[in-house]
Amino acid sequence: MTNPRAVRIPRTFSPGTARAVRPAVVRAAPPTSGPADVRTNRAGTQRAVRISLVYLGAVAALYLGTLLYDTSRPDLLTPGVTSDLTVFGVVALLLGVVGALLSLGPAPRSVELRPGSIVVVDRWGRRREWSPRGSVHVRVVRRYPAGLLASEPVESVELALAGRRSHYLVTAGLLGEPRER
Repeated sequence: MTNPRAVRIPRTFSPGTARAVRPAVVRAAPPTSGPADVRTNRAGTQRAVRISLVYLGAVAALYLGTLLYDTSRPDLLTPGVTSDLTVFGVVALLLGVVGALLSLGPAPRSVELRPGSIVVVDRWGRRREWSPRGSVHVRVVRRYPAGLLASEPVESVELALAGRRSHYLVTAGLLGEPRER
């Protein structure tokens, strides 16, 4: 008997036939040389923190108002009502934490303007590079004046590059031309 080993039969493809190709491994390019203009996002962070505090205060006020209203009930100490208040408290806490995280998320820590790219350092430390810098489309979606929520004007900007979009809450002019020091 012969050996039951598989034999590979080479096939030729006509020039117009599509075939599977092994994807090429793309390595991240080393950081471009040259000084980076690192700009911290003070007013955007200040606005995001204050909005999250207002939100947490509203959730706490709603929870305390409901709790005070419930204490006037004569059947408050029954096991069903007490467990309902506990579940309601857990839901209020969960809504408060998730809402605060969502309001802090769009405000990056800083922006690094490099000669060939823009690097955005997110609130949680993740770095997102937008390159080439000349192809990045920066659009101001909304401007917020200075006031109770921020000591300086704040802009909601959209960065777009080849189908990839992100929205950020930054100090006005943070993504503009390099500033004088």
